[in-house]
Amino acid sequence: MRIGTARFKMTVVTLGRKILLLLMFILAIPGPSNAATFFDIDFESGSSFVANGWNDYGTESYGNLLISTDQALSGTHSVKGVFDNVNGSSQTPQIVKTFPPSTHIFNRFAYRISPGFQIGSNNFTKIMRFRDANGYPIIWLELHGGVYSVTVEGPYDFHDVYILDSGVAPSSTSWDQVEFEIQLNTPGSSNGAIRMWVNGDLRVEQTGKAYIGPTNSSIGQSGQLNPANLTFNDQTIYIQSGLGVVYFDRVAVGDTRIGTTTGGGAGGTTDITPPSTPLGLQIR
Repeated sequence: MRIGTARFKMTVVTLGRKILLLLMFILAIPGPSNAATFFDIDFESGSSFVANGWNDYGTESYGNLLISTDQALSGTHSVKGVFDNVNGSSQTPQIVKTFPPSTHIFNRFAYRISPGFQIGSNNFTKIMRFRDANGYPIIWLELHGGVYSVTVEGPYDFHDVYILDSGVAPSSTSWDQVEFEIQLNTPGSSNGAIRMWVNGDLRVEQTGKAYIGPTNSSIGQSGQLNPANLTFNDQTIYIQSGLGVVYFDRVAVGDTRIGTTTGGGAGGTTDITPPSTPLGLQIR
Protein backbone atom coordinates (compact mmCIF):
# COMPACT_ATOMS: atom_id res chain seq x y z
CA MET A 1 0.00 0.00 0.00
CA ARG A 2 2.83 2.42 0.71
CA ILE A 3 4.32 1.78 -2.76
CA GLY A 4 0.92 2.35 -4.36
CA THR A 5 0.40 5.54 -2.40
CA ALA A 6 3.83 6.82 -3.42
CA ARG A 7 3.14 6.09 -7.07
CA PHE A 8 -0.22 7.86 -6.81
CA LYS A 9 1.44 10.92 -5.28
CA MET A 10 4.09 10.90 -8.02
CA THR A 11 1.37 10.69 -10.68
CA VAL A 12 -0.54 13.62 -9.18
CA VAL A 13 2.63 15.72 -8.94
CA THR A 14 3.62 14.89 -12.54
CA LEU A 15 0.13 15.68 -13.83
CA GLY A 16 0.11 18.95 -11.93
CA ARG A 17 3.44 19.95 -13.45
CA LYS A 18 2.21 19.12 -16.95
CA ILE A 19 -0.93 21.20 -16.45
CA LEU A 20 1.16 24.11 -15.17
CA LEU A 21 3.50 23.88 -18.16
CA LEU A 22 0.52 23.77 -20.52
CA LEU A 23 -0.99 26.88 -18.93
CA MET A 24 2.34 28.70 -19.19
CA PHE A 25 2.59 27.74 -22.87
CA ILE A 26 -0.93 28.98 -23.59
CA LEU A 27 -0.27 32.27 -21.83
CA ALA A 28 2.95 32.72 -23.79
CA ILE A 29 1.16 32.54 -27.14
CA PRO A 30 0.77 36.10 -28.51
CA GLY A 31 -2.81 37.29 -28.44
CA PRO A 32 -4.59 39.36 -31.09
CA SER A 33 -2.91 42.62 -32.03
CA ASN A 34 -4.43 45.98 -31.16
CA ALA A 35 -5.23 46.71 -34.80
CA ALA A 36 -8.35 48.81 -35.10
CA THR A 37 -10.69 50.75 -37.34
CA PHE A 38 -10.37 54.33 -36.12
CA PHE A 39 -13.64 55.47 -37.68
CA ASP A 40 -16.23 54.41 -40.24
CA ILE A 41 -18.57 57.30 -40.97
CA ASP A 42 -21.80 57.17 -42.98
CA PHE A 43 -22.78 60.86 -42.46
CA GLU A 44 -26.12 59.98 -40.90
CA SER A 45 -25.57 61.95 -37.66
CA GLY A 46 -26.92 65.31 -38.76
CA SER A 47 -26.78 67.93 -41.47
CA SER A 48 -23.41 69.40 -40.45
CA PHE A 49 -19.93 67.96 -40.81
CA VAL A 50 -19.18 68.79 -37.17
CA ALA A 51 -22.12 66.63 -36.08
CA ASN A 52 -20.53 63.77 -38.03
CA GLY A 53 -17.13 64.22 -36.42
CA TRP A 54 -15.32 66.27 -39.09
CA ASN A 55 -13.77 69.73 -38.84
CA ASP A 56 -15.35 72.01 -41.44
CA TYR A 57 -13.16 74.73 -42.93
CA GLY A 58 -16.21 76.36 -44.50
CA THR A 59 -17.22 77.41 -47.99
CA GLU A 60 -14.59 79.40 -49.83
CA SER A 61 -14.48 81.20 -53.18
CA TYR A 62 -15.02 78.13 -55.34
CA GLY A 63 -16.89 74.87 -55.02
CA ASN A 64 -18.94 73.49 -52.16
CA LEU A 65 -19.03 70.56 -49.76
CA LEU A 66 -22.28 69.60 -48.06
CA ILE A 67 -24.16 66.66 -46.62
CA SER A 68 -26.79 65.62 -49.14
CA THR A 69 -29.62 63.13 -49.64
CA ASP A 70 -29.11 63.00 -53.44
CA GLN A 71 -27.18 59.71 -53.25
CA ALA A 72 -26.19 57.24 -50.53
CA LEU A 73 -24.44 53.90 -50.38
CA SER A 74 -25.96 53.19 -46.98
CA GLY A 75 -28.62 55.09 -45.11
CA THR A 76 -29.89 58.25 -46.76
CA HIS A 77 -26.98 60.71 -46.61
CA SER A 78 -23.56 61.21 -48.20
CA VAL A 79 -21.08 64.01 -48.83
CA LYS A 80 -21.71 65.98 -52.01
CA GLY A 81 -18.82 67.85 -53.57
CA VAL A 82 -19.60 70.51 -56.16
CA PHE A 83 -16.75 71.49 -58.50
CA ASP A 84 -17.25 74.76 -60.41
CA ASN A 85 -13.72 75.74 -61.45
CA VAL A 86 -11.79 73.57 -63.89
CA ASN A 87 -8.59 75.53 -63.15
CA GLY A 88 -8.83 75.16 -59.40
CA SER A 89 -7.99 77.56 -56.59
CA SER A 90 -6.36 77.50 -53.18
CA GLN A 91 -9.55 79.06 -51.78
CA THR A 92 -11.67 75.92 -51.82
CA PRO A 93 -13.69 74.04 -49.18
CA GLN A 94 -12.25 71.12 -47.24
CA ILE A 95 -13.22 68.94 -44.30
CA VAL A 96 -10.70 67.25 -42.00
CA LYS A 97 -10.89 64.23 -39.70
CA THR A 98 -8.03 63.36 -37.33
CA PHE A 99 -7.07 59.90 -36.09
CA PRO A 100 -4.35 58.36 -33.90
CA PRO A 101 -0.84 58.94 -35.35
CA SER A 102 0.12 55.87 -37.37
CA THR A 103 2.89 54.74 -39.70
CA HIS A 104 0.62 52.15 -41.32
CA ILE A 105 -2.88 53.17 -42.36
CA PHE A 106 -5.75 51.77 -44.37
CA ASN A 107 -8.54 53.84 -45.89
CA ARG A 108 -11.83 52.88 -47.47
CA PHE A 109 -14.41 55.13 -49.09
CA ALA A 110 -17.31 54.91 -51.51
CA TYR A 111 -17.18 57.34 -54.43
CA ARG A 112 -19.07 58.24 -57.56
CA ILE A 113 -19.14 61.15 -60.05
CA SER A 114 -21.86 62.87 -62.01
CA PRO A 115 -22.23 62.05 -65.73
CA GLY A 116 -19.87 64.18 -67.81
CA PHE A 117 -17.66 65.13 -64.87
CA GLN A 118 -14.59 67.02 -66.11
CA ILE A 119 -11.27 66.70 -64.30
CA GLY A 120 -9.02 69.70 -63.71
CA SER A 121 -7.20 71.47 -66.51
CA ASN A 122 -3.90 70.18 -65.04
CA ASN A 123 -5.21 66.60 -65.57
CA PHE A 124 -5.79 66.12 -61.82
CA THR A 125 -8.82 66.29 -59.54
CA LYS A 126 -8.05 65.84 -55.85
CA ILE A 127 -10.12 63.40 -53.80
CA MET A 128 -8.43 63.37 -50.39
CA ARG A 129 -5.13 63.89 -48.60
CA PHE A 130 -3.19 62.16 -45.79
CA ARG A 131 -0.33 63.94 -44.06
CA ASP A 132 1.71 64.85 -41.01
CA ALA A 133 2.02 68.63 -40.70
CA ASN A 134 5.64 68.18 -39.58
CA GLY A 135 7.05 66.78 -42.81
CA TYR A 136 6.79 64.81 -46.03
CA PRO A 137 5.62 62.77 -47.85
CA ILE A 138 2.07 63.97 -48.38
CA ILE A 139 -0.25 61.39 -49.91
CA TRP A 140 -2.93 62.45 -52.38
CA LEU A 141 -5.72 60.23 -53.68
CA GLU A 142 -6.77 61.79 -56.96
CA LEU A 143 -8.29 61.38 -60.36
CA HIS A 144 -5.35 61.56 -62.76
CA GLY A 145 -6.08 61.35 -66.45
CA GLY A 146 -9.58 60.24 -65.53
CA VAL A 147 -8.59 57.24 -63.35
CA TYR A 148 -8.12 56.65 -59.63
CA SER A 149 -4.54 57.41 -58.68
CA VAL A 150 -2.16 57.78 -55.73
CA THR A 151 0.34 60.65 -55.73
CA VAL A 152 3.25 60.62 -53.27
CA GLU A 153 4.49 64.19 -52.86
CA GLY A 154 8.03 64.68 -51.55
CA PRO A 155 9.23 61.11 -50.87
CA TYR A 156 12.71 60.72 -49.39
CA ASP A 157 14.05 58.50 -52.17
CA PHE A 158 12.87 60.38 -55.28
CA HIS A 159 13.45 63.88 -56.63
CA ASP A 160 9.89 64.23 -57.97
CA VAL A 161 6.46 62.80 -57.15
CA TYR A 162 5.35 59.20 -57.53
CA ILE A 163 2.13 59.00 -59.58
CA LEU A 164 0.54 55.55 -59.36
CA ASP A 165 -2.44 55.13 -61.68
CA SER A 166 -5.00 52.38 -61.18
CA GLY A 167 -6.32 52.28 -64.74
CA VAL A 168 -9.90 52.38 -63.36
CA ALA A 169 -12.20 55.31 -64.12
CA PRO A 170 -14.81 56.29 -61.51
CA SER A 171 -18.40 55.30 -62.17
CA SER A 172 -21.15 57.81 -62.86
CA THR A 173 -23.93 55.22 -62.49
CA SER A 174 -23.02 53.30 -59.32
CA TRP A 175 -20.82 53.47 -56.25
CA ASP A 176 -17.16 52.44 -56.39
CA GLN A 177 -15.44 51.31 -53.22
CA VAL A 178 -11.81 52.38 -53.08
CA GLU A 179 -9.32 51.04 -50.54
CA PHE A 180 -5.89 52.48 -49.91
CA GLU A 181 -2.93 51.36 -47.81
CA ILE A 182 0.38 53.01 -46.99
CA GLN A 183 3.10 51.46 -44.86
CA LEU A 184 5.92 53.88 -44.10
CA ASN A 185 9.37 52.35 -44.30
CA THR A 186 11.50 51.53 -41.31
CA PRO A 187 13.94 54.49 -40.98
CA GLY A 188 17.11 53.61 -42.83
CA SER A 189 15.44 50.84 -44.87
CA SER A 190 13.57 50.68 -48.17
CA ASN A 191 10.55 48.62 -47.17
CA GLY A 192 7.70 51.10 -47.56
CA ALA A 193 4.62 50.11 -49.56
CA ILE A 194 1.47 51.55 -51.12
CA ARG A 195 -1.54 49.64 -52.40
CA MET A 196 -4.90 50.58 -53.88
CA TRP A 197 -7.90 48.33 -54.42
CA VAL A 198 -10.91 49.34 -56.50
CA ASN A 199 -14.07 47.31 -55.89
CA GLY A 200 -11.99 44.57 -54.28
CA ASP A 201 -9.38 44.26 -57.04
CA LEU A 202 -5.76 45.21 -56.31
CA ARG A 203 -4.92 47.79 -58.97
CA VAL A 204 -1.82 49.57 -57.63
CA GLU A 205 1.12 48.20 -55.66
CA GLN A 206 4.41 49.93 -54.95
CA THR A 207 6.92 48.25 -52.65
CA GLY A 208 10.55 48.59 -51.57
CA LYS A 209 10.47 52.37 -51.12
CA ALA A 210 11.95 54.81 -48.62
CA TYR A 211 9.25 57.44 -48.06
CA ILE A 212 10.92 58.79 -44.89
CA GLY A 213 14.58 59.29 -44.01
CA PRO A 214 16.84 57.65 -41.43
CA THR A 215 16.84 60.60 -38.98
CA ASN A 216 14.40 63.25 -37.82
CA SER A 217 16.34 65.88 -39.79
CA SER A 218 16.59 63.94 -43.05
CA ILE A 219 16.20 65.96 -46.25
CA GLY A 220 15.08 63.91 -49.22
CA GLN A 221 15.95 64.08 -52.90
CA SER A 222 13.10 66.54 -53.51
CA GLY A 223 14.52 68.95 -50.91
CA GLN A 224 11.74 68.32 -48.38
CA LEU A 225 12.03 67.33 -44.73
CA ASN A 226 11.39 63.57 -44.43
CA PRO A 227 11.69 62.93 -40.68
CA ALA A 228 12.11 59.40 -39.36
CA ASN A 229 9.38 60.03 -36.77
CA LEU A 230 6.73 61.03 -39.32
CA THR A 231 3.24 59.58 -38.87
CA PHE A 232 -0.10 60.15 -40.56
CA ASN A 233 -2.79 61.67 -38.36
CA ASP A 234 -5.37 63.44 -40.51
CA GLN A 235 -7.49 62.92 -43.59
CA THR A 236 -8.79 65.80 -45.68
CA ILE A 237 -11.52 65.72 -48.33
CA TYR A 238 -10.91 68.42 -50.92
CA ILE A 239 -12.79 70.33 -53.59
CA GLN A 240 -10.38 72.00 -55.97
CA SER A 241 -10.09 71.71 -59.78
CA GLY A 242 -12.86 70.14 -61.85
CA LEU A 243 -16.38 70.62 -63.18
CA GLY A 244 -19.30 68.55 -61.97
CA VAL A 245 -20.41 66.74 -58.82
CA VAL A 246 -18.88 63.91 -56.78
CA TYR A 247 -20.20 61.95 -53.80
CA PHE A 248 -18.46 60.29 -50.83
CA ASP A 249 -19.92 57.79 -48.39
CA ARG A 250 -18.73 55.27 -45.77
CA VAL A 251 -15.35 56.90 -45.23
CA ALA A 252 -13.20 54.79 -42.91
CA VAL A 253 -9.61 54.77 -41.64
CA GLY A 254 -7.75 52.23 -39.51
CA ASP A 255 -4.44 50.46 -39.05
CA THR A 256 -5.80 47.17 -40.35
CA ARG A 257 -7.54 46.45 -43.62
CA ILE A 258 -11.19 47.52 -43.34
CA GLY A 259 -12.56 45.95 -46.51
CA THR A 260 -15.50 46.88 -48.68
CA THR A 261 -18.91 47.25 -47.10
CA THR A 262 -22.35 46.05 -48.07
CA GLY A 263 -23.95 49.07 -46.44
CA GLY A 264 -26.06 49.15 -43.32
CA GLY A 265 -24.46 52.14 -41.61
CA ALA A 266 -21.25 52.70 -39.69
CA GLY A 267 -20.16 49.65 -37.81
CA GLY A 268 -22.11 47.44 -40.19
CA THR A 269 -20.87 44.27 -41.82
CA THR A 270 -17.50 44.52 -43.52
CA ASP A 271 -15.66 42.06 -45.73
CA ILE A 272 -11.97 41.73 -44.92
CA THR A 273 -11.27 38.67 -47.06
CA PRO A 274 -8.19 38.90 -49.30
CA PRO A 275 -8.74 40.61 -52.67
CA SER A 276 -9.31 38.66 -55.86
CA THR A 277 -6.54 38.08 -58.40
CA PRO A 278 -5.13 41.48 -59.47
CA LEU A 279 -6.43 42.84 -62.76
CA GLY A 280 -4.22 45.25 -64.71
CA LEU A 281 -1.96 45.54 -61.67
CA GLN A 282 0.59 48.35 -61.82
CA ILE A 283 3.77 47.66 -59.82
CA ARG A 284 6.53 50.26 -59.52
